[in-house]
Amino acid sequence: IAQEAARLTTAQGTGRLGESLRRVATQEIILQTGRTAIDLYAGRLRRSSEDRAALLAADAASAKEEAPLRLLLVGQARAGKTSILNALAGASRGQVDAPVTQDGVREHLVRVDGRPALNVADMPPLSDPARFLEQAARADIILWVCVALGQSREPDRAALEALRAWAAERPANRIPPLLVAMTGADRLLPAATLRPDTTPEPVREAAAALAGALDLPAGDVVPVALGTAAAPWNLPALWARLEGAMEPARIARFARIAERDHRPSLMAEAGTLVRSAGAGIRRLGNSRRS
Repeated sequence: IAQEAARLTTAQGTGRLGESLRRVATQEIILQTGRTAIDLYAGRLRRSSEDRAALLAADAASAKEEAPLRLLLVGQARAGKTSILNALAGASRGQVDAPVTQDGVREHLVRVDGRPALNVADMPPLSDPARFLEQAARADIILWVCVALGQSREPDRAALEALRAWAAERPANRIPPLLVAMTGADRLLPAATLRPDTTPEPVREAAAALAGALDLPAGDVVPVALGTAAAPWNLPALWARLEGAMEPARIARFARIAERDHRPSLMAEAGTLVRSAGAGIRRLGNSRRS
């Protein structure tokens, strides 16, 4: 941009501007271009803090506070999604007539004392990766539910591969933070042996095997047991991981909103820069002549 603008300025200024003025004009263009490039790659040129606040307000549908993060609940049939939802909500949400969207997603607003609010989007069982991608593109966090034993991992792998391919084709988009809740830990050993803050070796091995099958970090798989007579086992650990993912989830939300908004293109930004530099050159020329 600097080279082309300097060439154009020099060509138009022949006979009107002296060599000194052309040199000053070129330096000004380079300086302005450098400042703009720094702002562009630092992310400041695209959105000011006021712009981001306005976008968030629009995304929250004019709410007085930030809208709860949207957690997409994904899993095969009988993986335990309803049990996870009920455990997170502390109530039998699976029996409530929640609003159903046109694509079969049930929306649940989960508010628990001492925990951040979540808008849980409960998808139908995995079958069509394309339908999953439509929902993943609107998610702030993805919570994948897999049972410890007794199910093929192929549907989960196919959907995850589709998600990775989607993200690779759109580098500007961020994959929302993704965690896996491994249900059925009480099927691996007697439920009476599960103790708070302790994960038995068979459960750790099953979680590591699941992470390997899905090509995910082992730490992203949280084992839980929800069918015990007592309180659900390891649910606080799942909540802790969800809360830890909320800041990356907000960043993913910012990126999604900015992508959705009508953002100026790089060429538009370059045009603004050249017009601004041209106005500066004209002012400089007028002041030299006067």
